[in-house]
Amino acid sequence: MDAANRIAQEYIVAPERTPIQEIIEEWIADLTLNGRAEMTIKKHRQHINRLAKWLERHNIHWQDLGRRELKDFMQTVATKGHSLRTNLGSTMRVFFDYAVLYEYIKSSPAVIIKTPKRRRPVPRALSRAQIRRLLAYLKEQEGRHARRDEAMIITALYTAARASEVCALIWDDIDIAGEAVTIRNGKTGGRTVALHPALADTLSRWRELQAEQLLLNGDTPVFALDEQGLKGIKGTRLGKICHGIS
Repeated sequence: MDAANRIAQEYIVAPERTPIQEIIEEWIADLTLNGRAEMTIKKHRQHINRLAKWLERHNIHWQDLGRRELKDFMQTVATKGHSLRTNLGSTMRVFFDYAVLYEYIKSSPAVIIKTPKRRRPVPRALSRAQIRRLLAYLKEQEGRHARRDEAMIITALYTAARASEVCALIWDDIDIAGEAVTIRNGKTGGRTVALHPALADTLSRWRELQAEQLLLNGDTPVFALDEQGLKGIKGTRLGKICHGIS
């Protein structure tokens, strides 16, 4: 470091260390004096207290908070609603602008803060052990409902089709001889998947049982139970079956 820089550093006075709760109360009082709405002040307090708790957990003094740390904090609400995410960002900008104005900090870490994008939920999938337990349970049950549920869940497992796609299958979509299943009207516009031998056996047995009470045609829903159910079942039913068993 040259002499000029060394001398300059000697005259730079670091901002006095101030507890965050002290500056919060001072800031809230300033908002009140400036006529900010009571509800707005209440929301600001909630959001800044959220930051205070996060800083305490991470052992960071608020005057040392940088842009990287503030970004990490903002990511904690990435799964929340749009209103909360945008309002939190607004609170950060207003609070740190106040802190800069009254020289508690030299610059605001919230200058270019962005509203975090909402994270897409990670799809939940059953483990192999859970699948085995589910199929074992269904196999032990008796009656046509149990056989239908078993065939439907095995179809979902072997075709990787969505619940709505499985429930929409008709017998024309099942080509046992050609070892193929046609998934229609999917998000990709439809596709054909290979028919696993184990699934072919399951569907063949289910078709025989289904035919005992239904006059089967090619356009009959694969998982219809009776003449009143020829329109098939809703996709949500498959999820409820799995949830009910688990």
